[in-house]
Amino acid sequence: IADSASNVIYPFDIVNQVLGLPITVGAGPVGLVFVGNGTLLYVACVSDPNIYEVNPTTDLVVATLLLTNTITPQPTALSVSPDGQTAYVGDSAANNVIYIIDVLNNLSTGTIAVGDTAPLLMPITADGAFLYYPQINTDQVSVIDLSTNTVIATPSLPPGTSPASAAITPDSQTVYVTGITSTDLSPIDVATNTVGTPIPIGTFSSGIAITPDQAPQAQLAASVNGSTVDFDASQSVAVTGIIQSYIWDFGDGS
Repeated sequence: IADSASNVIYPFDIVNQVLGLPITVGAGPVGLVFVGNGTLLYVACVSDPNIYEVNPTTDLVVATLLLTNTITPQPTALSVSPDGQTAYVGDSAANNVIYIIDVLNNLSTGTIAVGDTAPLLMPITADGAFLYYPQINTDQVSVIDLSTNTVIATPSLPPGTSPASAAITPDSQTVYVTGITSTDLSPIDVATNTVGTPIPIGTFSSGIAITPDQAPQAQLAASVNGSTVDFDASQSVAVTGIIQSYIWDFGDGS
């Protein structure tokens, strides 16, 4: 848990609901993401150009990585590739770039040019192919092809949205974008990068998260053999988890 006022982050034991001791990082921690398959925690601090690397086993800062640019970077948003080997850092200073970090070698290897300063959240599709970068000052979202590190589309949101964060559904079919000056949530179709009908939520919003679990998708087949009907649901799919059992309801109490 980031406490940007105190320049610390806190570990939180979910099982026992216990807050751990503070870990001192840089000034204004705002972004956190696990990298290297959970072996390191990266911390971005908006008033410090360093990325702080925390060992989640010992809760100690084990290294820092200095970001440099014409204007002193103000790192905010952090994202990591699905394999945990590449991190992406948004810059809220007027450099209009994303920094690429090689996690294994702890190196900043390049930048991706974007059209605006960094948002709070910039998600990556589950296959690691695309990164969605809300542009708070342009009411657009930059879609970045991570195989070439270039912007391939900039779908426009309703005027006055001021998009700050985005989240992608577990099936990577839809991106939902919040607006800090809008009371709507804007969906974007990943396949076509078209913006759908805004969803009223009744309040301004900056952060967003989607639960990783989804309901199983039931698939039913039936075959008739004389007076016997066989039902088969073995082709049902669980996007997350494993199907444990099947319950049948034919509407007649059987």
